[in-house]
Amino acid sequence: MKLLATLIFFVVTPTCFAQVTVVTGTVKDTNGVPYAGASIKAQLVLAGAAVNGQPTVTVTGVQACRSSGFGSSPCQVPFQGTTGPFTLDSTGSFSQSLQDNALVTPASTQWLFSVTISPGVVPPAGTGPQSCSATLTISGVAQSVTSAFSACPTLLVGGVSPNSPVVLNVKSSPYNAAGNTQTIMTGVFTVAGGVGGCPAGAPGNFCIDIPSSASSSLTAADIGSIIYGNEPASGLNRITPGAIQGVFDGTGGHSGEKMVTTLGTLPSGCGGGCIIVWGKDDTAALNAAAAVAKASKCNNPDAQNSLLPACVVLYFPPGGYMTAGGGTGNPAGFPGVSTGQIQQGTSWVGDGMTATIFYLRPDYSIGSLGNGLGIFLANGGDRVRDFGITSSGFNFNFVNNPVISTNCSRCAVDNVRITNTGSTTTIGAGAGGRITSFGHTGTINNLVVQDPPVGSVAAMCGFNAGQLDVFYPFCSNGGCNLLIENYTGGTSSSRITIHGGFIDEGGCTCPSGVLADSCVSASKDVSFVGTTLTSGAANTAVALSVDATSEVRCSSCTIVPFGSNGGSGVDVKSGGVFRVSMSKMLSNSSGAGGFLWNCATPTSCIDNGGNNYILNGAAVYLKAGSAVPYASLSHTWNTCYLTITPIVNATTYTICNQFLDQGLNLIHIKASSQNVTTCATAPIVTLTDGAGTATLTLTSGAATWDSGVITTTFAQGGTLTVKYDTAATSACATPPTNLSVTYNMQAFQSP
Repeated sequence: MKLLATLIFFVVTPTCFAQVTVVTGTVKDTNGVPYAGASIKAQLVLAGAAVNGQPTVTVTGVQACRSSGFGSSPCQVPFQGTTGPFTLDSTGSFSQSLQDNALVTPASTQWLFSVTISPGVVPPAGTGPQSCSATLTISGVAQSVTSAFSACPTLLVGGVSPNSPVVLNVKSSPYNAAGNTQTIMTGVFTVAGGVGGCPAGAPGNFCIDIPSSASSSLTAADIGSIIYGNEPASGLNRITPGAIQGVFDGTGGHSGEKMVTTLGTLPSGCGGGCIIVWGKDDTAALNAAAAVAKASKCNNPDAQNSLLPACVVLYFPPGGYMTAGGGTGNPAGFPGVSTGQIQQGTSWVGDGMTATIFYLRPDYSIGSLGNGLGIFLANGGDRVRDFGITSSGFNFNFVNNPVISTNCSRCAVDNVRITNTGSTTTIGAGAGGRITSFGHTGTINNLVVQDPPVGSVAAMCGFNAGQLDVFYPFCSNGGCNLLIENYTGGTSSSRITIHGGFIDEGGCTCPSGVLADSCVSASKDVSFVGTTLTSGAANTAVALSVDATSEVRCSSCTIVPFGSNGGSGVDVKSGGVFRVSMSKMLSNSSGAGGFLWNCATPTSCIDNGGNNYILNGAAVYLKAGSAVPYASLSHTWNTCYLTITPIVNATTYTICNQFLDQGLNLIHIKASSQNVTTCATAPIVTLTDGAGTATLTLTSGAATWDSGVITTTFAQGGTLTVKYDTAATSACATPPTNLSVTYNMQAFQSP
């Protein structure tokens, strides 16, 4: 019986009697990383060793002592000297009730807290299993032990910032990226020679003369750094990458100039001006940091498993990072490796698109990785933001490797700038024809892709299938600045919406075969909202081409030539559809050729109202041969009757007239008679406003007539008149009787 009473007492004691202390705490490593998911246990100790025999705690409640069979108050109640193990929550915190050491027998006991985490964060990202302990005196109603567990062994490797447990700083140990790459834009530079050149016997294979106009900051401290130079006017490398051997001030004929000796092959001159790049090559450091991220475990947002460590963030502090990629046989790219196979939610974060810049060397290689020249986001939650990328005026031959590509859910690219980077692969040659290629689901925000070298023919901003929202893109000065493909819509839910942004002047041959700045191909669900689409200098170059398999909606858009350039509006192939509302369309033309619309059929272009059309110079509303755009908000028909009996041959009759309250496009005429006619010379029904004319011949031997699809436009403010036998040449043995003429008109907004 006494044993049973004791067990019952143990069950109720923690919540009933004042001899317990509520102990709380949070366990973190020296960098502030919580020991999330670790186990902790508490053991009663005396002089550092486990208590021998049965410890007891003094209970002063009379009723408690008697009801439990321990006599009068105060009484000594036995308790277990070990509590746990139990699990720390996602913040590394716990709460547990323990006996007050001041009331425990034997005297002078303490509680030993032991924390273990296994497997921890596995190498190379982490330090693996770790443990931490503290021996403390517990007393009072409540006590926090957090201060005793604020400096447990480190869980993550390399540069973890306080309160940012997932950040790997690439400039910190063990990666130690320099981030010191710099550039200058020279005028004409030459291989140095003559009086005042590099000193005789200077180390290195050759001497580079950097003109005084470049204001070079090269010093002797740069010896050992890598230097190279590219010519944006040709897209070619003019100085091969090599280590700086010496830096000298020019004298004599080279006074005021910098003379640099380097190892490598003899460079050619740079008649069009060169971008000179120099600094420590950070390829190894970036690859090492990215490899750590790739191997690390991190939180899967789909599983919402809060006990897993948070995902790794690669942080690139302000600076310039030179990289040659992963090299042959190493599936690595900028800035080291792709995020392919990394767990969910990995991020690469810089300090701003002009503060953190990655310099792709002209010998940049991704080795065996085929999914992206540089960044390839492949897992849900992957994110890159706040940095710039440049190849400094060099054109790659990407083949199948854009600079940034995505194929993941909930991916995000924010505040990224790609400049002076090009590709000699055209848009018809796979993914290599795009500087960027974004697919699957996610958001792109504040993407800037601009100023490729001469000779680049790839699309600047490429979007390829998936469900994507793009906010404020700036795609500028390329061939095709925008290429949208494979958004099939319908049950696939594949769609793209571009919100705002500016698609700058350019011009290339789109998949439709049309010279345009922006191309849409094989895409049924494409929307522009508040976007500016510009055309290039040529009158016949359009701002937007829509191919025969695509449908595009444009709301609150601006479709104009860039500045005062010539240029045209929209070209839509048969089978394609372009719908526009609340938008501005403008065409400039210093000569023939500029237009707003080129629509293969009347249903190719649909005016949904509220648009403003502006023509400057010799520009025209419709390209020659274009169908008139439908105005879907206004469609009308009318029927006129000629009831005079009999109709006299060779006599003109006015059947009816109509005031033209808006611009109208005549698209169909039908007529019918109560009898079959017999005519040697058939009468002709004419519809005209004095400027435009359409006719329907009432051929002999019929009682109904149909013009088929026609296109004749009539301007707003005129009068449309319908007449029978305008030329007064009809000759019918049996003329029509009770003739009715029905015509269909489609409204359009004329400039």
